[in-house]
Amino acid sequence: MGLLLGSLPVFGLLPDVAVACGKGTIAKWIQRDFGPLQLVSTGAILQRLAQREDSLGEEMRRFLASGGTHSPRIISVELMEDERITDILFNALSDPAESGWIIDGFPRTLRQAQLLDAHEIQPHLVCLLDVPRPVLQSRIMDRWVHVPSGRIYSRSFNPPRHSGLDDLTGEPLDCFDKRYNNYAMHRDALQRHYERKGILFVAAGLDSATIYAQLHTRLLSKTRQPQ
Repeated sequence: MGLLLGSLPVFGLLPDVAVACGKGTIAKWIQRDFGPLQLVSTGAILQRLAQREDSLGEEMRRFLASGGTHSPRIISVELMEDERITDILFNALSDPAESGWIIDGFPRTLRQAQLLDAHEIQPHLVCLLDVPRPVLQSRIMDRWVHVPSGRIYSRSFNPPRHSGLDDLTGEPLDCFDKRYNNYAMHRDALQRHYERKGILFVAAGLDSATIYAQLHTRLLSKTRQPQ
C-alpha cells in the first residue's frame, strides 16, 4: 500500500508498500505542496517515546533492546503486537495542534487496518503506489537489509562476512524477495478493505515524479471538496 492522508485540510495514509517504491520522497513532496502536515512514521514514534522518563519510555526501551536494535532510526514494528502499535499510533495522532497528517508505512496488515477503524481513525485518502516488481528489484539489485539495525549489505560492494547473515549479530538478513513477498501477502486484503470504503487511490508509474503527478491532481480535488 502507500500513503494514508487524514484530518483537515488533507488526510492520508501510505500503508505498507513494496520496498524501494519511493514513498518517502512522495511523502516529502506532499508536505511541501499541501503542508503543514504531520508525517507519522511508526519507527520514529517508537524512537521518540523511548526517550521518555516514564513507564511508557521504559516499555519502548525494552522493546528496542529485544529487537537487537543497534541504530534506533530503523525499527521493525513487525515485532510489536498489532493492538499495541495501533494504540501508540492513535495517541500520536491525538495532538490537536496538528492540522493534518500522513501515515507512512502503516497499516501493514488487514488487522491493523481494522484496528484503525475501531479507533475511528478515518483517512480521507489511502494511496497505493503501484510500481512494477521488476522496476523495484532493479532499484535495489542485490541489497540485503538487517531490519532491526538498518545495516545494509550488497553482494557486489559490501557483502556480509557470512552470506545472508548480519556481521554483528549473526541474524538472518532480509532480501528483496522476502520483503516483497511479505508485502504482497497482505496487499490484496488491504486494497479490498479501502476500496470498499471508497477512499483508495492507485497511482501507477515507473518513477516517483510520474506517480506524484497523479497523486497531486487527486489531492487537489480532495482539498477543494467541502470537509
